[in-house]
Amino acid sequence: MSSSSSSCSPSTSAVHSSNITALSPTFNPSTVVNRPRGYTHPYSSGGGEASPSSSATAPTSLIQASPTLNFRKRGSPYCSPTKKDRDDDRKSQISPLSPPALPQSRRPASSSSTGSQKPTLSASPRSSPLPPLAQQTDNLAISSKKRQRKPQLSVKTLPKLYQNTHTADLVILISDMLGELVGLNDRIPLSGAGLTRFHSRAPPTISIADYLSRLSVHASLQPSILLSMVYYIDILSTHYPPFVVSSLTVHRFLITAATVASKGLCDTFLTNSLYARIGGLSLMELNMLELEFLVRVGWRIVPKAEVLEDYYRSLVMRMSGRYRVEDDETPDSSEGAAGHAG
Repeated sequence: MSSSSSSCSPSTSAVHSSNITALSPTFNPSTVVNRPRGYTHPYSSGGGEASPSSSATAPTSLIQASPTLNFRKRGSPYCSPTKKDRDDDRKSQISPLSPPALPQSRRPASSSSTGSQKPTLSASPRSSPLPPLAQQTDNLAISSKKRQRKPQLSVKTLPKLYQNTHTADLVILISDMLGELVGLNDRIPLSGAGLTRFHSRAPPTISIADYLSRLSVHASLQPSILLSMVYYIDILSTHYPPFVVSSLTVHRFLITAATVASKGLCDTFLTNSLYARIGGLSLMELNMLELEFLVRVGWRIVPKAEVLEDYYRSLVMRMSGRYRVEDDETPDSSEGAAGHAG
């Protein structure tokens, strides 16, 4: 076989071969991997030197003729691997169990490239501990909440005479009592026989305290008029049993009682049209409620001063945690003062 292929030139080579080993069976890649640049392999199988013309033209013609030399085949000794080839080799050697590599933008900077800066590892926000200062602040906030207690309300002292009491304090005392009374009476089921002219179709949206405060401000209600409303509840319930103070009747009762008490206890009062406008009713409806009220109580609309005084002290005693009446002078102190004067 060696005698038949003593010399191999590009013109006589098999140009359709797909492997360089088909061109030279005695080709050994280890003998030419580290050859210096410009070295040409002798195409003679006997190891003789080739002619200059054949050695100069053989590689070029061979590259043009052989399709396998137009691109680099992995492991070929004729061209050095590129950076892309090295990356492909590295990726092919990665185990499928190894974690994927981070992108270039997310990779932490190495200590050699950043100098004195050290790479920092990012952790999840749930597992990362709070900074010491923030943790101390949270601990102080939690401890302050635990230590916080409800402030104790100071007890307000009211005048001994109800005539000298501010109307705002009386509004609070009466509205609190009415609210408790409404809560109890609303539990009673309403029947057709218990309907009165004071019942409304639905409870008004305004609260009892706000409604009573509106009446006292815009109608200039005096302390005696406010206390007379409490007196009217007892007398109306006694003479008219179907009437109960509930969320359906309390608002109409208050505007009617304010109208009647103003006319019975005060020298000057407003007209029914103004009372109806303040109370949110029509003039005809207020006139009917006033007449119904006077008939049911028997026209007894002027209470005694002692009765109003008892109602005043009873209301203050109900809210003993917030109010108290000014102490009276003891008999011993008054007698001592009279003897000293004599």
